[in-house]
Amino acid sequence: MVVPELEAAPLTGTAVYEYLLYLQASGGAVALSDLRGKLHCMGRLSRLSRQGVTIFCRDLHEGVPEILVAHYEPNRSVHFLLSQGREEEPGSWCFPYPPSIQVRQERRHLRYTLSAAVLASWSSSCSAEAIRGDVVDIGLGGFLASIYVSSEQLVDTVSCREGARGVVTLRRDDGREWVGEAELRRRVPLAPPSEEKNETGSEFVLLGFAFQFEDSSALNDLTDFFQGILGPIA
Repeated sequence: MVVPELEAAPLTGTAVYEYLLYLQASGGAVALSDLRGKLHCMGRLSRLSRQGVTIFCRDLHEGVPEILVAHYEPNRSVHFLLSQGREEEPGSWCFPYPPSIQVRQERRHLRYTLSAAVLASWSSSCSAEAIRGDVVDIGLGGFLASIYVSSEQLVDTVSCREGARGVVTLRRDDGREWVGEAELRRRVPLAPPSEEKNETGSEFVLLGFAFQFEDSSALNDLTDFFQGILGPIA
């Protein structure tokens, strides 16, 4: 199968449908997060129709307003937002087509999906309040680790530019915490498929943070923090 050439920019219009057709035909796995920290699972794109895109995942359920979909390939990562899903048959959920798909080229490390919720809070002098969200996945490669965080706080693009540093606190459901330094590397707004805002009246933003380690023990502590809740490699 020919892998489509994609620019490192949002796909819109017919490019969205073309990429989804490729994703369906390739059978590639997608990581799903409900942006509320209660659902982390793997699925696949099973069908495209006039009604929308159908995702097969037995862990999806009613009452989830927005789903963040992530797909990872050797040299790039892809993210898009789905909402207003309805169950067509057990395990199969149909969503309206996303208006855009975010593409990130030059992917360098494998990323691990999560099987449990991890909350992130990033405090920096560039922001009056801490930026909070749900950890979507983590990359552990060499002496560099990074996370993607979905948040409802649209970061001030004037004060908090990419490259800003701060203190990040990660917290698991069982109460375990990890605290370290992290640099803001990516900031991508995610628009819901419909023209209406989500139930909280805001959009989401996908934030990429790279950890800053002074020695190897800090990386070892972070790796230990994620033990037991790492999902499949994406």
